[in-house]
Amino acid sequence: MKKNPTIIDVAQQAGVSPSTVSRVFDPSWNGRIREETRRIVLQTANQLGYHGSNALARGLFTQRSGIIAFVIGKSVSDFYIDIVKKFLPLLQERGKQVLIFEIDPVVGVENILTQVHRYRTDAIIIASSATSSEIINPFFSTNIPIIIFNRYIPDSNFSAVYCDVTAATAQAADYLMAQGHKTFGIFNGSATIAKEIERVEGFTAQVNKRGGSILWTQECDFSYTAGHETALATLSEHPWPDAIFCTSDIIALGVMDVIRKKFHKSIPQDISVIGFDNIPASAFDAYDLTTISYPFERMIPCTVDLLERILSSPSTHVERVFDMELIKRGSVAPKYELPQV
Repeated sequence: MKKNPTIIDVAQQAGVSPSTVSRVFDPSWNGRIREETRRIVLQTANQLGYHGSNALARGLFTQRSGIIAFVIGKSVSDFYIDIVKKFLPLLQERGKQVLIFEIDPVVGVENILTQVHRYRTDAIIIASSATSSEIINPFFSTNIPIIIFNRYIPDSNFSAVYCDVTAATAQAADYLMAQGHKTFGIFNGSATIAKEIERVEGFTAQVNKRGGSILWTQECDFSYTAGHETALATLSEHPWPDAIFCTSDIIALGVMDVIRKKFHKSIPQDISVIGFDNIPASAFDAYDLTTISYPFERMIPCTVDLLERILSSPSTHVERVFDMELIKRGSVAPKYELPQV
């Protein structure tokens, strides 16, 4: 019985290395191999009846599996699921296969690390800004290249793509105060999570800098229900501010419904509300929520390009910082004071 041609057969007849043959058949190497070399390899492969190897076989010669681990936090929000959906086609165009892992803060990451090593993962993208540093720190002890997406970790030796959240929250505070608002309330997620700390501190610092006042800060879970219940309790017991800053749109939606349906107040006539994340529901007519938006259409392609760079040079440490955009909608209006008589 005739033996099927192998990658080694093609390499020997074409006068190139097996790894070169592997790269010719690897989509992620398109445009990076000399055209003459590519032509010779493909011609030789055609003559021998060789049609390319699978990813595992290629990995034996390239020392790469073509597998990328994508790590997200355990959350009830679809926010990071949408991010994964945007990443997948770009990674697949580069010939990458993606393993998606969800961090469970209770269980930890040991099982994920085991799987990452078992599948000989080429790199890890950690898109888990809603997870504490203590939970994700074990990833940094691996020898696998890592990119931190949508989060800044000070003094880290890993490449990162993130936004200037402090500048964004300062812009939000400036916008509210320019509308005449002087007193503020804040609804935020867990105060142990880095991104929540950054958002609250950035907003608070700018309000204080401009002579405004934070009346209260209330913590709740990342959900519509939590925002609804926490707002009901808080606004029943505490003074009402001129405006409310929510560190998550999903929280803001719950807050807005309480204000209108339980307290029968109007937004923005009686109180202004601003959110964060620019989730699809924030643009619905029922909410028309002013919010802060990530430039994911630029951040995600940048991350995929950076991935190729660190795979070629694992010691590379690159940071890319993006500005965020304040999306002005109908939940913020000027604060009018009644004339004194």
